[in-house]
Amino acid sequence: MHSTILVISRPVYPIVPIAKRTTPHVVRVRIIRKWLGRARPFVATLIGAAAFSACGGETPTGNGLAEQVGSVQVTTSTTGTDLDTDGYTVTVASQNEAIGLNASVTFFDIPEGDATVALSGMAANCTVAGNNPRDVSISVGATVQTTFDIACMKILSEWGELGSADGQFDSPHGIVVGPDGSVYVADTGNNRVQRFTAEGVFIDSWGSIGVGDGEFNHPHGIGVDASGNVYVAETGNHRVQKFTADGVFLASWGSAGDGDGQFRHNHGLGVGPRGIVFVADRDRADVQAFSSEGGLIGSWGVPGAGPGEFSGPNGVSVDGDGFVYVADTGNRIQKFTADGTYVLEWGASGDGAGELNFPRGLSAAQPGYIYVADRDNHRVQRYTTDGDFVSQWGSFGRGSGQFDRPYAVAADGAGTIYVADSGNHRIQVFRFSP
Repeated sequence: MHSTILVISRPVYPIVPIAKRTTPHVVRVRIIRKWLGRARPFVATLIGAAAFSACGGETPTGNGLAEQVGSVQVTTSTTGTDLDTDGYTVTVASQNEAIGLNASVTFFDIPEGDATVALSGMAANCTVAGNNPRDVSISVGATVQTTFDIACMKILSEWGELGSADGQFDSPHGIVVGPDGSVYVADTGNNRVQRFTAEGVFIDSWGSIGVGDGEFNHPHGIGVDASGNVYVAETGNHRVQKFTADGVFLASWGSAGDGDGQFRHNHGLGVGPRGIVFVADRDRADVQAFSSEGGLIGSWGVPGAGPGEFSGPNGVSVDGDGFVYVADTGNRIQKFTADGTYVLEWGASGDGAGELNFPRGLSAAQPGYIYVADRDNHRVQRYTTDGDFVSQWGSFGRGSGQFDRPYAVAADGAGTIYVADSGNHRIQVFRFSP
């Protein structure tokens, strides 16, 4: 007589403790999801499988097949001021975890292959360098690391509201900082120029609707030279007017047309270090260069999408070395020498980092950087003078650090940024924190 011994063992589930580091703001979270397949006749088999899975290798699944998995460690590094103290949220492969400003969190049992890592919850004045979301490659039994570098702008102040009184605005489309630190605003809907201190205290204003000297019809682009003289491009009267820093009329030039020195929609204006006045004409698809007295020096540009061509140039700015930067409706920025020789370009249509959606004004006043009012993305983007994306900030809204169709941006030499927030009828002031 033979006897049969049946051995039945219950599945053994590994208990892996959650490890928490004691360093402030640094939390490591371990999420264990183990499905051990059919019960094995030997407990040792179960223990071995569990131990291998806990190391991030093969996780047995419900059908008995091994799932190839690895881990992702996500780190945040936040710099700047006016920080978003609530922290952020990280999403990896549909798993969400809270994370602090300068912290790490680890996601376990992520299937082998590409996984998307996304960071959300940043304040409007904070921006992530590089791609967000981004893809990482998961290897079996390994931990891949990725870091989100977040830079936050300091919101210094804001001033203005809809109206026609001193310090109020109606869709301001142009802004520039003078050599003495005064801020000049082309108050487009009110057909005037207003001058403020750097802190936003109203100083004076000049202009009204009309065609005479010192009168305006939709002033847009505005610039200043090294002597403090103010130049205003007004689209309705197809001309440029020149004033003293106090608003005293000095000269004007231009008329409607396609000839030399004429304008059809002279929208952008920038003044170079040698006093040359550059005017971008959206409808003519060109840039014209004038002396400070209005004498035509030269021009360049034709309709098109190639190098040196324009879909509709909106803004123009000149850096300290004399390079000219033009914001084009074709969602790119082009860089030229002072005589119009094409140098390079950057940008594409979209809302990702470095991409553009109807860029308007731009500023090259801070050495080494270009700021662009990315109007229909409701943000400001910062690039190097070679077109490399650095940072961005802003989103649609009325809160501090948010925008409603920003039309123009101006910078001083010390990193203070002034934004003409046209749809919100105000000026917002920021300080860049590297």
